[in-house]
Amino acid sequence: MIESFKLMLRAFGPARSRLFLALGLMVASALLESMSGLLFLPILEVMSDANAASDRQSGALKVIINTLHSFGINDIFGALCAILIFTYFFKSFFSIASLSFNAATAERVRLHWLELLGQRYLFAPYAVIAAQRHGTIANNIIRETTEVSRFLNFYLTYLINFFMVCFLVGSMAIVDWRVVAVFGTLISLVVIPIRKLLFGTASRLGKESIRLSQSIIGYVYETASAQREIRLFGAERLRITGIRSIMAQLTRVFILTQIIKGLPQPVGEFIFITVGGGMLYALHIYAPDQLALVLPKIAFFALALVRLMAAQSQLVSIKVAYSNKVPSVHLVFELLEDPRLAAEQPDDNDKMPAPKFEGLTFDAVSFGYSDDRQVLHDVTASIPAGKTTYLLGSSGAGKSTILDMIGRFYSPTSGSIAMAGHDISDYDIKSWRNKLGYVSQEAVIFTGSLRDNIRLGRQHVTDREVEAAAELAGLLPLLGTRPEGLDTIVGDRGLELSGGQRKRIAIARALAGSPELLILDEATTSFEENLEQSIILAIRQALPGITILVVTHRINTAKHGDCVLVLDNGRIVANGAYDMVREQVESLLATIDPKELKASHAVFRNNASNADDTDK
Repeated sequence: MIESFKLMLRAFGPARSRLFLALGLMVASALLESMSGLLFLPILEVMSDANAASDRQSGALKVIINTLHSFGINDIFGALCAILIFTYFFKSFFSIASLSFNAATAERVRLHWLELLGQRYLFAPYAVIAAQRHGTIANNIIRETTEVSRFLNFYLTYLINFFMVCFLVGSMAIVDWRVVAVFGTLISLVVIPIRKLLFGTASRLGKESIRLSQSIIGYVYETASAQREIRLFGAERLRITGIRSIMAQLTRVFILTQIIKGLPQPVGEFIFITVGGGMLYALHIYAPDQLALVLPKIAFFALALVRLMAAQSQLVSIKVAYSNKVPSVHLVFELLEDPRLAAEQPDDNDKMPAPKFEGLTFDAVSFGYSDDRQVLHDVTASIPAGKTTYLLGSSGAGKSTILDMIGRFYSPTSGSIAMAGHDISDYDIKSWRNKLGYVSQEAVIFTGSLRDNIRLGRQHVTDREVEAAAELAGLLPLLGTRPEGLDTIVGDRGLELSGGQRKRIAIARALAGSPELLILDEATTSFEENLEQSIILAIRQALPGITILVVTHRINTAKHGDCVLVLDNGRIVANGAYDMVREQVESLLATIDPKELKASHAVFRNNASNADDTDK
């Protein structure tokens, strides 16, 4: 009880000040509930014998009669009924107020933890997030924070019933403490072992539910995002079987949880009726002449026991329910305290803003995702400012890793990446990334308008700059078909757009705000070569000083670059103008596609012929 109460206080977070009002409403509701039950005894006594001698009246009735007489009220029965009605009215009012307030508080807490955990994931190191399944992250942010809210709701409801039980037992003790002592002892001997068994099982099922929920969300996310591959390779039934298997396990856990939550009420009713009936039977056998005298008390205890039975059953059921949510609460707190999820750049205020881009220098850069997984080896190269550099390499050569390090998602294991005489890690990360424009292999489109997609997080970008970027990326034909123009809603992941249109939106996003270094990661390979070059040429004309880094498998297009870097197995094997590195390019081509090798020879011959014509 104490541990769960501490957990509840912690789960309240910034809404902890609301706890006192919540407790006040719960205590008032429970107190009025027990008072309404206590009033039935004097009413029953008056109804059974209005002219009963004072020595046969209960203490409660004597106090009420004397109090009413002191106010000049002689209609005892009418006054008692009026008091009972008013008590029930206020009890109902406080009960509704308590439930509403508790629900609103739990929802406020859910939003708080959801936002906090979402920020934790958004600002965590990229390497940590990249290593986790998307389904697990989505489950932790959405489902587990909701479970924290449910835990609070269940726990507050538990407290209401706890106060109810305390006040009901107190009112019964006022009438006859001996009955309460005997009744409580007999029930405790049976209930306590059952409760321990139920609560332990509920906690275990809660942990299993978290694991299975993470699995099913990840599996469904994976299935939904890979529809093309699943259909082409005929894996529909395999995926359905996988979903069915996980859901069968989740269903089993759900059914067991519901059974455990439902057990306390019927078991509690059986125990209460058995013990109460046994006590009545004993009174009937051993003191039959006392039955008539204690009939109002018996009726009161019967009514109180019915309420107590309901409250006690709910008490156990709700504790089972919130015990089932405790693992989720612990998981959320563990994630918030996990040092691996600490903000990637907690504070860059002490770092200098990035100056004008003056080119990048890689000096003996090595990197590995782990000790046994080295990706880059002693990379030494430069990306000159204001030029177009092509980065060539086969799959797995380390091209994407280089881009990730330029974007400061990873840091070199050894060596340095410098700009303007300083390691890029010395610069404020926001000012550094504001100088970058990045277009990935897969164009990412967010739900919202075209304008929002182009501007994205760079709110300082003006509408005029957004329009200029859209025009430069060749989006005018698309905008001409949409009456809303840039305010057109593109929908979930831009599925209604073609691949080329999505790619142009991504290019416009990279160009908005006039970046100083534009990175095209296989971004234009879906276009025809002439179109690709026309886009790059248009960008160069619109932004004369821009530095462009093009990562591509289309090796014959590298002739258009000022510089070519050839990466093979994590090492730079060539660095220079295209005609200077032709042999290394062809060697690399031979491992990629023989057709590209033939195209490369043709390109080189054309270049040589053009050079001869120029000399003449």
